[in-house]
Parts: sequence; C-alpha cells; structure tokens
Amino acid sequence: AGPWGGGAAGHVDPAFPVLTAEELALVEREGAAEEHAEGAVVFHPGQALRDCLVIVTGALGIYDRSDGAARHVVTHGAGNFSGDVSLLAGRAIYVEARTLAPARLVRLDAARMRRVLV
Repeated sequence: AGPWGGGAAGHVDPAFPVLTAEELALVEREGAAEEHAEGAVVFHPGQALRDCLVIVTGALGIYDRSDGAARHVVTHGAGNFSGDVSLLAGRAIYVEARTLAPARLVRLDAARMRRVLV
C-alpha cells in the first residue's frame, strides 16, 4: 500500500482492501474518472450515494460529523475504495469524504462495482 494505506504507515487493514494495479486498470476502464483538488468534499452525510468511489491517486479522508465536529475515521489511499457498503445496502451516507491531496477518483455504479470488485 502507498503512504495512505487504510491505516498506519506500512500497515494494511483487512477491512480496507487495496486493489492491485491490474484491478485499478479494470476500474478505470469500467468507471467514470474525475479529478479533485485537495480539500474537495466528495460526499456528505445524508447524501444518497449512487456510486462507489475508487481512489486511483491521492487520498480521501472519511469524517464522522454526527456530533457536529469532524472526527477522522480513516484515510483511504490509492487502491482503496469507499461508499461500497452504503451503495449495496441502499442507505444514505452518514460520513463526509474529503480529498486530503489532489486525487483521481473513479466512480462505479452498483452494477459495475459488483462486476469489478465483488
């Protein structure tokens, strides 16, 4: 994993799998890529998520805002993905996702996500 790796430096958390270069190439062919500047809010609490987000480059911070303050939950880096559980469950998002560095993200709708990631 890169420096963001879903956990402490050099530690890969099994709860946050990291896609291989081959899997990322498949994601880029199947999904819709977008570029974001550092600090961009990609999704927010209450939003109905229609896509899973795969981080190709950069980093995505996930924050719990349930008590009004932003509490950092996890950082996703290249090869990680976010939004998959809410998308599959059909639930609204309960966290905020914000880029921590310039990022290239790929959006996959539910059908493509199942085909590529499941």
